Amino acid sequence: MKKKLTAVMLLLCITVSMFAGCGSSSSVAPEPVSRDQKYEALATRHRVDYQDLYKVRLWADSSIQSNVQKAKSNAPEDDFNIAVNGEWILSNSIPEGYTSYDTFSERQFEVDDQMKLLFEEELITEDESLMHDMELSKNLYELWLDWDGRNEVGAAPYIELLEPVAKISSLSEMTEWLSRKRAATLTATPVTCYSGIDWNNAERYTVYVDSSSLIFGDSMYYQYMDYDDWKDEPYYSEAAVYMMQRLGYSERDAKKLVENCFAFEKDMADYIMTTEQLGAGDAIKKQNNVYTMSEMQELAGPFPIKESLEAYGFGNSDTYILSEPKWLARLGELYTKDKLEEMKAYIIVSTMMIWWDSVDREAYVKVNDVLNSIHGTEGMIPDETAAIKAVEDNIPMALGHLYCDRFVDEETKSDVTAITREIIAQYKEMFMEETFVSDETREGAIRKLDNMAIRIAYPDKWEDNSDLTYLGKDEGGTLFAANEAIADSIWLSQSEAVGQPVDDEVWTFSPQQVNACYDPTDNSITICGGILGGEFYSNDMTHEQMLGTIGAIIAHEISHSFDSSGRRFDEEGNLNNWWTAWDAKVFDRRTDKLIAYYDSIMPFKGLHCSGTLVQTEAIADLTAMKCILYIAKDVSGFDYEEMFESFATLWRMVSLEDTEYYLAYQDTHPLSYLRTNVVVQQFQEFYDTYGVSEGDGMYLAPGSRLVIW
Repeated sequence: MKKKLTAVMLLLCITVSMFAGCGSSSSVAPEPVSRDQKYEALATRHRVDYQDLYKVRLWADSSIQSNVQKAKSNAPEDDFNIAVNGEWILSNSIPEGYTSYDTFSERQFEVDDQMKLLFEEELITEDESLMHDMELSKNLYELWLDWDGRNEVGAAPYIELLEPVAKISSLSEMTEWLSRKRAATLTATPVTCYSGIDWNNAERYTVYVDSSSLIFGDSMYYQYMDYDDWKDEPYYSEAAVYMMQRLGYSERDAKKLVENCFAFEKDMADYIMTTEQLGAGDAIKKQNNVYTMSEMQELAGPFPIKESLEAYGFGNSDTYILSEPKWLARLGELYTKDKLEEMKAYIIVSTMMIWWDSVDREAYVKVNDVLNSIHGTEGMIPDETAAIKAVEDNIPMALGHLYCDRFVDEETKSDVTAITREIIAQYKEMFMEETFVSDETREGAIRKLDNMAIRIAYPDKWEDNSDLTYLGKDEGGTLFAANEAIADSIWLSQSEAVGQPVDDEVWTFSPQQVNACYDPTDNSITICGGILGGEFYSNDMTHEQMLGTIGAIIAHEISHSFDSSGRRFDEEGNLNNWWTAWDAKVFDRRTDKLIAYYDSIMPFKGLHCSGTLVQTEAIADLTAMKCILYIAKDVSGFDYEEMFESFATLWRMVSLEDTEYYLAYQDTHPLSYLRTNVVVQQFQEFYDTYGVSEGDGMYLAPGSRLVIW
């Protein structure tokens, strides 16, 4: 099922830092770090040579309403985000079931309402593929909402799915289970894998083998598990124990199962890179470990890596990209009779924590309540919205086909394509004037721009779903059966792609998303149809508004081609060093300065931001603004105030303090208020527009300002 695949699959997209891995094949664990030491390390991050350049900056996190209310000044020269967005922040609230509300949420709600109409109105078309996508989407939507049917089925399909795991009593039986297709497609096996464009040969698809998925997500958290004051662990345990009881376990046995699952994850966590490590500019380089099957078998020892990959349909690849050799070696060390019960628990518990919202109403409400306790939220999102998200998670392109046919027109696609080409042209001019790089590196940058694939609004060729079918609610279908059919279809498509030529017309992002991305593996920029509305785009915007909103989004995605990660790929999408050694050194020095500046920012007392974690997104934000201002300088009478304030509206947000704290550790994007304040304060045009001077909250001395490109 797409949900399983999404939970474990690496989307090759720089907008979200999901890369993981380590180049060393050693399985030696790092020295244990105490909780206090860990927090101290997070609070006093490495400052490189710039540690004396920046004093600690403490803007109030103005995504939190109380901070806006307490702000001593709402003048643009002191806190630009509050000046522009403060009134909006105070007049909006977080909807039930959500942890925050922002400009993206506003637009997402509009898109959700549009998608609901798709299931309320009759589709009249002679396009058979469109009709089939409607049948798939509507059937899944109605099956998700069929609480009577789901309540009647309950957890029975999952009991049947996982009962063979519970009965395993030997490693040979575990190996036999891991060799099954159902294990690969429907359960959380210890191996994460998928097919994707080969980093080393962008003309073909290969197989990526990634580390095990973890219930807590970031491997960093497993260092906290022995401490009673990690407040979230009991809530996760509560949800997991409940789901085990739904499988028929007693409370005592359920608790033991959950303990064993977490113990197995903890044994692996030291060998899996943290979220912050994944944000480093060289993370992709470290993950690019090319192995043959026999080499992986040697590394994995007794763990049946070959059988596991064959279950996914991935046994036929000439080579594999193994992101975390240390993890695979560790998995081999754990594949023992003594660890068998823990591995079984990992499969059973992790599987149910993936599928909790696909069982029945009781499970859905119970786990939602636990998540509310963790996040500090209340209520739940409307069922119809949740059902749409389920369709989008599982058959995204089918839903996208319907959405774009109904709500995205050719004129919008054409207009935004023209804007994108204009911005790419401006990037070329900007790079031609860039002084820090040599002609050789400059020419490489221009080649990337000349060869960049532009994907706007919706694809020209839609995914063929004709082989995918499942029964709808009125035909006696069940949500579980639909999920299984979708899983089989996805993994068949994934396995058939291995070794085949790359289809340049395939989109990796579904077009109805309120999002945009850059994919380094095919050097493409995608601006999804869902984002082309609301505050982001309207054909009656002024030129300044257009540049500050959708223009900044487009420029941001293009600049990912030249951030600390994207710059490592060439114009064809190959992981290839096209930089001179000196130019790379200068770039890294500039990046070090950016990291040091973000490290100096304290959104909360005692908590520094992580420049390492956010560096790629921060570079893209800064470079995008430079490009926009490069365009503006040639426009007579350009209204900088209108552009800057339009830009600020992109990042307005109302959020909970716990949410902001979590994002500071886990999100590869800077906190929203920093995406306004830090970006604009680097450019003299902002100082000139608002009269910012030394002593003002937004002031940063010229020598301290950040310049990447």
